[in-house]
Amino acid sequence: MKALILAGGYATRLAPVSLRTPKVMLPVAGKPAIQHIVEKLVRAGITDIVVSTSSSQRSIATGLGDGRRLGARISYSFEETRRDAEKPGAVGALVQLAEKLGIDDDCLVVNGDNYFVGLDFKKVVALKKRKKAALVNAVHQLADKSFVQLFGVAVLGAGGRIVKFQEKPRVEEAISTLASTGVYLFDRKFLKEIPHFVEKSRREGVKADRPGDLLKHFVDKRPLYGFPFQGFWSDLNTCESYLELNKFAMGAEPPRQKRGSGIEIDRSAIVREPVIIGDGCRVGRDAIIGPATHLMRGCEVGANSIVSGSILFEGARVGSHATVENSILDAKSSLGDRSRMESYSMLGCGAAVGKKVRMFTRSAVWPFVEISDEAVIEGRISLPEECYKRKLDEAGSWKR
Repeated sequence: MKALILAGGYATRLAPVSLRTPKVMLPVAGKPAIQHIVEKLVRAGITDIVVSTSSSQRSIATGLGDGRRLGARISYSFEETRRDAEKPGAVGALVQLAEKLGIDDDCLVVNGDNYFVGLDFKKVVALKKRKKAALVNAVHQLADKSFVQLFGVAVLGAGGRIVKFQEKPRVEEAISTLASTGVYLFDRKFLKEIPHFVEKSRREGVKADRPGDLLKHFVDKRPLYGFPFQGFWSDLNTCESYLELNKFAMGAEPPRQKRGSGIEIDRSAIVREPVIIGDGCRVGRDAIIGPATHLMRGCEVGANSIVSGSILFEGARVGSHATVENSILDAKSSLGDRSRMESYSMLGCGAAVGKKVRMFTRSAVWPFVEISDEAVIEGRISLPEECYKRKLDEAGSWKR
């Protein structure tokens, strides 16, 4: 059996961080998000893995490699796209891959931005065999009904068969809070029906590019099953979902505290677990780091500053008496003395924020933008692609 990991999205809701780093390569508990998926597949005995991504995100292949160190055989399929509007969508990518690779067996498809605990791929395979299902979709109960707008939701009948399916319904119209997690096990015969569905949709002027569209069409035509699982599941679609799942993962994935070499932490500083502190980091006097905080290689945190629930990429700098809560500083960005980043804010790579600046919740500053002292930022300070892309391309070290 092959596993296909769909990793071609451009993660526009995670910009500006995703402008430099493909979403699936963002660190979760200290390692790329996609690596967690690969490791879970390997533990289930599924080692033949294909990663589908775009030609502009080849750094995924560079970072993940051929899979040997993880006990897998990983190959790559690259779409010739550079933005979301050009993408064939998840269903289109699946069709292209199946044709390109000549897949003639059952196939497990996983969205590359997923993180889950408690999902047993072996049990998914067993359910498919037991029910002779055309498809099995792993589903998870949402704790908050308002989130149904972000996912497809299913109603399960006897034995777990999917009897109804909605794609991203309005809250007041939702028939269920049992969400599709982006994990699908396709029967090899059903896989061959999908190109006909896609072509028929195109003739009718419909772009059927979401797995939910597929499930809605076939729900009363083929035996489709849901596999509910307990535990934790989230994705990396937004700054908030990314940071919150990273908090969970840092508590769930040992070790609770990991420190690199050559770091300098003042004796008066407080480090609250779980934390990851990379090589060459420096933390000043009376600073507070953590919990659920990751400082990558060469980061600096000034005296009397607080950094909690946050991720600082390589070479990021926080001045003195500053506060960073539940936020992201991309590589070589800086936050000035006595400045404050409120929850789910982001600084793009190379951005420089002056002293006594306040960034309100969910604010963002694009790469290489400079913000003057005592500014107040609410919303996004973005730039056209040509204003930052050239700098990223000129310095290969910016790319992740």
